[in-house]
Amino acid sequence: MILRALSTYLDRAGGRDLSPWHIGEALAPVAHFWHDHGPLETTDRLDPSSGLGRRVPRGHIQQTFKGLARREGRLFALESLARFLAPPGMRRYGPAFIPHLTSLIALHARDQDLEAEAGFQLWMWERTGDFAFFRDYGRAWLRHGRLEDFAAALEAALAAPPSPALVPSFLELHTALGDWERTAELLARAHAAFPELGASGAFTLLRWRTELSLAPRPAEPPTEVASYKITLNPASPGYRWASVQFERAGLAMTPWLGVEGRRLPVALIRGLGVGPNAPTRQEADQGHLGCSLAHLSLWERFLADGRPLAFITEEDAIPYYRFDFRILEPFLHQGREVIYVNDRRSWVNLAGNIRNWAGPPPRPWLELDEVFQADYEAYGADGYVLTRRGAEKLLEAHHRDGLLDYVDAQMPAYSLKEPVTNPHWWKRRVEALRRRFDRAGRGGYLNAVCLACPWVAESGLYTSETSPWRN
Repeated sequence: MILRALSTYLDRAGGRDLSPWHIGEALAPVAHFWHDHGPLETTDRLDPSSGLGRRVPRGHIQQTFKGLARREGRLFALESLARFLAPPGMRRYGPAFIPHLTSLIALHARDQDLEAEAGFQLWMWERTGDFAFFRDYGRAWLRHGRLEDFAAALEAALAAPPSPALVPSFLELHTALGDWERTAELLARAHAAFPELGASGAFTLLRWRTELSLAPRPAEPPTEVASYKITLNPASPGYRWASVQFERAGLAMTPWLGVEGRRLPVALIRGLGVGPNAPTRQEADQGHLGCSLAHLSLWERFLADGRPLAFITEEDAIPYYRFDFRILEPFLHQGREVIYVNDRRSWVNLAGNIRNWAGPPPRPWLELDEVFQADYEAYGADGYVLTRRGAEKLLEAHHRDGLLDYVDAQMPAYSLKEPVTNPHWWKRRVEALRRRFDRAGRGGYLNAVCLACPWVAESGLYTSETSPWRN
């Protein structure tokens, strides 16, 4: 009866005009059935002509397990997923889709059953050899501040890697600990054991990052820089872990309490200009609205603070290497107002550069227009340096225009001078905003640049129990 009703529901809606919440609610009975019986029985009981099993796309399945984790807890959702892994679920959606689902479950769960989550990821890693499971296994430890467990798991994996090709991935995870001296030792040991790694672009990039991190640098950053880290819970183990990484890089971050998006009414989204009236014609979710409001309130705090520069990171950003603030001086002399220092808007993330890394970038910067024409995503406001003039102009622009999209789309749209021709859906959103500002005579309003060698990387860890990006 449940499945017949659900099939009718999806037939009427076509699965296209439903919000993520409605999709999750609609498919929840199926997820409960999977938990008890597995997908094989579920699909056997369906009328084959209805095509329900084929119609439900990946996005709907994601929302099902996210909603299940939110209502029933992570362990229940993982048990349901274990049932789903049996044929035909694994066969229909593909093994590579499953690690993504487990990450979503971890992010949206209410409970904190760490051992159950880590055990599940380890169980899947041992059976599939898919590195994504080991990555999420490590993230489970880090999210709860269990650095010793994470380090021990990495050391064991590096001592007997299933394949030399996975060694750079294990070492990349090790950089999250901020122990660059130990990373250097592991790199040398891995190269001695597997000389062929010397030809690997990813391995060469790691060695370069390690050399930069171990190079002499000033004992302290300049006092005129105000350093902030947006978070919802500065007392969480994960936030403390991320803060320690910046302390090891010589920088003490000031926590800035974010806005919990899921507590914001949907009506507020439309009232602020994000939604059907936005130039992208896409309704931003509450989580991204909360994230945007956190950035805006922090710009106001920075201006009140009185210092000339702000270094702003989001809660899952960690140091890419031990950086030096002196590199900013030429850009500030050029009148740059925003300097993006995140890896997703840097040279290292240009198409193919990580895998084919052959040496440092030819120059220390990228123009923002270059970044948005390149063949990669360029998301993120997870790390940037802001001048007082830049903060004033951003607040003035948002006061005039309202929140038209996510902060990491609206900020670059104020800086782009040329049309974005890259067809990626994200860049189409930014281009819609750029055209709007250009028509109003405000093209290139904000003077921005990107560091070729980033200061921060997105760790994929949302260290608070509830991240600003949750809806």
